[in-house]
Amino acid sequence: MGAKDVMRKGARGASALLASKAVERLVTPENTQRVVDAVKDAHLGRRAKQAAARMTPPKRPSRSEQLRRTLDQIERIVREDTTGSFTDEQTGQWLRTAGSLRNSLDMTQVRRGKDRRTRTQDLEARVNALYEEVFQAAMPQD
Repeated sequence: MGAKDVMRKGARGASALLASKAVERLVTPENTQRVVDAVKDAHLGRRAKQAAARMTPPKRPSRSEQLRRTLDQIERIVREDTTGSFTDEQTGQWLRTAGSLRNSLDMTQVRRGKDRRTRTQDLEARVNALYEEVFQAAMPQD
């Protein structure tokens, strides 16, 4: 562990100690009662329940949508190539593979039932393998 790490940990510990001391001073029975009274006066509990009833939780994207987003990320990483470590051959191969996987994903959406599920799982494995390959190539080698 270097000196910087020790200093960071020391700074974190000191700031946590100061924060806990500040909270101890602020959390008194009088202050707690003031906050409880203010919440009661503002009817925040009722308002929060009404707001929660109006809110709808965000829908989780489908598996195919998640795969599309991963393919978008792969294509973005390959096209940007901020490290300059990709060869033209690698870039072309990865973009062709991503396009092929995207087309396969479109074809899978036409299927139904178990066939669709197994093909989607296969595509997911292939997309993840491509992502790993691109990610490993993008990481600078020490």
